[in-house]
Amino acid sequence: MLPEELIKNIRFLGHASLKIKLEGKTIFVDPWKIKEEKDKADIILVTHPHYDHYSELDIKKIAKETTILLSCKEVVSQTSVKNKRVLLPFEEAKIDDIYPRISCIQY
Repeated sequence: MLPEELIKNIRFLGHASLKIKLEGKTIFVDPWKIKEEKDKADIILVTHPHYDHYSELDIKKIAKETTILLSCKEVVSQTSVKNKRVLLPFEEAKIDDIYPRISCIQY
């Protein structure tokens, strides 16, 4: 996908929250204060456990049975999402043909 095409598929949702349409998947990054959302998440990336990046209430609004959540161990241990995986800092994960890159901030 060309950068111009990719940019058209990124929607800013506020603060650090993004919705990305990529390779037929819907990816949410740091969902927080999500308004009404018709799309459900195939993948949720949470960068770290601060309340304005990890909101279980907002995750429940966009998650479906098959949603995969990728994050640090603090988030993965707390979330209600069934399909979840801990990522270490700078580790990459392959989901289908998508390579989301997410880092857990150590504080």
